[in-house]
Amino acid sequence: MSASELDRALEQEVMRLCALGESHFEYGEAALALQHCQQAWALIPEPRTGKRISAVVLAMIGDCHLELEQDHKAQEAFTLALQCHGAKDDPLLHLRLGMVCHELDQHDSARQHLARADALNDADHGDADDPVYAALLKSKIPLSPGHPLPAAR
Repeated sequence: MSASELDRALEQEVMRLCALGESHFEYGEAALALQHCQQAWALIPEPRTGKRISAVVLAMIGDCHLELEQDHKAQEAFTLALQCHGAKDDPLLHLRLGMVCHELDQHDSARQHLARADALNDADHGDADDPVYAALLKSKIPLSPGHPLPAAR
């Protein structure tokens, strides 16, 4: 098996695990989804951040942590996802990281990431049909304790 065939087979296995994770997530089984996504993450060879697929896996891991109300772990996942190849301008990653930062009372970081998500939103945005995310991206919500963001949970 050549290196490129091995790479394709590995990517297919990572995507299979992510699909299983997504299926469990959709059925409200975030902990099980997280296990599948972490298995996918473990398969990606170093340097992991050099691969675009890593951002996809980390975004799913972050979403699972959000659902499980593990905000610090979600923040770690989204922060690392933004460091992955081709992901620094992903509006959804900035949106999610901004939401997590707000939950963690890191309002300056939240404002920075939400503004970045808003600026990048002219590009294709996979969750634009989700009313919570669409409202956040389109709004100019003040990020002060008296004006909290709507919950994404």
